[in-house]
Amino acid sequence: MSMPNISERVYICWQGDTPSEPTTTLVTTSKENYFVDIRIYRRFDPSGPDLPLPTTGGPIQRLEWAFAGISESWDFDTDSTSSAPPLSDHDVQQQQQPKNARWWHWVDSTFPLFPAHWLPATMAYEQAFARPPHVMSSISEDPFVDIASPTFSNASTLLAGDAAATTTLPPTTLPPLTRFAPVLDAGVLHPVPHDAALTLETGVMPHPATGLQTPYEEMWRDVVIEAAEEEKGRCSVVLTLEMAEICARGVLVRVGQWCQGVLMIGTQITCERWEFVSGEGAKGEWVRRVRIGDGFLPTGVVFSMAEVKVGDVCRKEAMVWVVREKFEWSE
Repeated sequence: MSMPNISERVYICWQGDTPSEPTTTLVTTSKENYFVDIRIYRRFDPSGPDLPLPTTGGPIQRLEWAFAGISESWDFDTDSTSSAPPLSDHDVQQQQQPKNARWWHWVDSTFPLFPAHWLPATMAYEQAFARPPHVMSSISEDPFVDIASPTFSNASTLLAGDAAATTTLPPTTLPPLTRFAPVLDAGVLHPVPHDAALTLETGVMPHPATGLQTPYEEMWRDVVIEAAEEEKGRCSVVLTLEMAEICARGVLVRVGQWCQGVLMIGTQITCERWEFVSGEGAKGEWVRRVRIGDGFLPTGVVFSMAEVKVGDVCRKEAMVWVVREKFEWSE
């Protein structure tokens, strides 16, 4: 388990292309590796100027991808299928060992939720990703899978298959996340010597223009985590929602001054990004930077951490969110 993290993508480079950053992409990751990743197109015209970010619900075309779940990393494996050398001439850090990493998508804007997703099912990792993505002959066919991952250190816990929480629960009884979207999201993380805040990610994934598995690299920069006003130290908090009866899942992750959330109800996606902005000689405030969709995300709960504790429930009409993790630190 690592410390909470905020990372901003600097660029993406597909094999044969030049590095570019067509989106504003931010990832908030908690201490227990819950994450939210939101990617918003900067512009519709590649040669045009950046557009203001959408903050009132749309248009949905500005959303490239939003997903959330749980991540893992482990010592670099030279035989891993996700291993790939950098595409460019970056002097990656040789003194520090790279890490293999994988991101399990529990909520994904490209995979609608249907009742069949809550039926019992387990398949091997290789079988899951041999299936054609985004293919369902009917709503009875379930693309979501409980994946038997040989590298997942706590797979037995994550694949337990317990029911979702709908009431206040003590921390030891919160059920694990189960049944992930069949998205192969994995790569190798290379430290960069000239800047400790940079990480070069290399791997292979489907190219959005062709659908073909294509080598890529992404440069990520760590964002310095700051405490919000009146908080004694820095903090991270995670809320999740799972309600099979309305085909809904959601994840909210706040780390320091940034908070992001993703909610999927059937085919409808809602995502938000908030930033705490300190005032000059005045009290700071939380400012919404991104909003796509019209669903409810309980961001206000995590803006004030004093009374929040693991197991707390936030209810909004039929929606039930549970505080899954809270962590505070000073250094």
